[in-house]
Amino acid sequence: MKMIRAFDDDTIMEIFGHEAAEDDDIERLKKFYFKNAAYSRLRANNPLRLLIGHKGIGKSAMLAVAAREDTAQHKLSILLRPDDIDEIDIENVAMNAQIRAWKDGFLRIIGEKIFESFSIKKYFNQCEHASTWAAIAGDFGRIVTSMLDKNGIKLESSKQAVLEQFCAGNVIRIYIDDLDRGWTATSSSVMRMSAMLNAVRDITRMHKNIHFIISLRSDVFYLVRTSDESTDKLESACIWFSWTNHEILAMLVKRVKTYFGLPCPTDEALVQMDQHQLAMDLGRIMTARFHGRGLWADVPIHRILTTLIRRRPRDLVKLCTLAARHAYENDRNRIDTQDFDMVFDRYSQDRLQDTVNEYKSELPNIQELLENMKPSQYQRKNARKNCGVHKFMFSTADIIKKIDTICQGHHFKFYGTRVNADAKDIVHFLYKIGFITARKEIESGKIIRHYFEEQNYVSSRYADYGCAWEIHPAYRWALSPYDKAVTDEIEILESSAE
Repeated sequence: MKMIRAFDDDTIMEIFGHEAAEDDDIERLKKFYFKNAAYSRLRANNPLRLLIGHKGIGKSAMLAVAAREDTAQHKLSILLRPDDIDEIDIENVAMNAQIRAWKDGFLRIIGEKIFESFSIKKYFNQCEHASTWAAIAGDFGRIVTSMLDKNGIKLESSKQAVLEQFCAGNVIRIYIDDLDRGWTATSSSVMRMSAMLNAVRDITRMHKNIHFIISLRSDVFYLVRTSDESTDKLESACIWFSWTNHEILAMLVKRVKTYFGLPCPTDEALVQMDQHQLAMDLGRIMTARFHGRGLWADVPIHRILTTLIRRRPRDLVKLCTLAARHAYENDRNRIDTQDFDMVFDRYSQDRLQDTVNEYKSELPNIQELLENMKPSQYQRKNARKNCGVHKFMFSTADIIKKIDTICQGHHFKFYGTRVNADAKDIVHFLYKIGFITARKEIESGKIIRHYFEEQNYVSSRYADYGCAWEIHPAYRWALSPYDKAVTDEIEILESSAE
């Protein structure tokens, strides 16, 4: 069994993986990739799937693993990225003309990529073969076979198996990823994206053997969905990708087991284990308990981790990577309390910047809003006196009052609107992006937390559901950089909860 001699970069990468999982070595990614419920939906035999989720939630990794699984099963699949489709000319034309341009462009690119996959790209005639593909898509496999025979080209066994299966069923899966690269949320960008989605829907209806799987950031889809009423026809194709913290912990445990070469239960079995059982293997790489103070005194380390992540696997990878690097700098081969404690500031600042980058297309001056959510002098003073005032928690009335105060010096307009957003609009936005979470204390004293992905109605402007609000712990160091006792007020999530 492997032993950790030091947390150098190679070791960190082997254990935790790349922060952008799609950049991992695909064979390693396959070994430790954790498949949650969304994966089986993506693999269903549907002609169109839109995988929608926040940045850092693992959309690209899921597409990479699914495409690799296609290859292993000898299915013909093609992965397209923005630079593959940039050449489609849709500038300065009306919506319907853009849709036609997308359809023609996609069919040409698909035909070219098929020829390329069988190493005969140089024989691809753009006019002849693209039009052939559009007209008789069901015969394209035989066209490829004829071209190979005509030029005396012999395929290696794996490619021959793919070709034979393609000829038998003529099904091709088109994966499109990273469409939000360079996203600007301008009217032309929204129109371009809407036209593309309408085009792929038309193609899948015309050619039943062409299947599209497309990943989209949730904010991008939101803008397209609210700008084009025709996109309501895409709802049945949507897979809203989300994780529970329990699943993310199981993902980390699977990576640790894989690194050490330990037998690992199935993903389904891992999810059924309680967190105490899951966390036992974490002791191989990190301290079992966090030796902090206040609410964080002698807490199991897995509860610290699940408290600080925003239900995004990348958050956990980044936090563990930062702590492991600090351990390496201090000659430790096991991540200690001090290693985590020393990187919380950096982790929090990076999460705030991530959020600004992700949602500034929807609210251009989002950074002004988030930074002004920092505790006021009144909150700081009374929190120190323990007067029941919490620096990062609000009643609905209090958070409305705080945002009203912020709006006196700043004006916030969401994309596509001409009027300033009011406090209720902003509360809904902060809840939607996960900057704040809803909380409700029930009779037993237990705290129930709600997240937008599960309970979006609790931030309604028309009704008060009795929830309080708290700024997610991941942002609190960034909003209170000189406070050395941030953890004193962060409640640790229940071991079996979110």
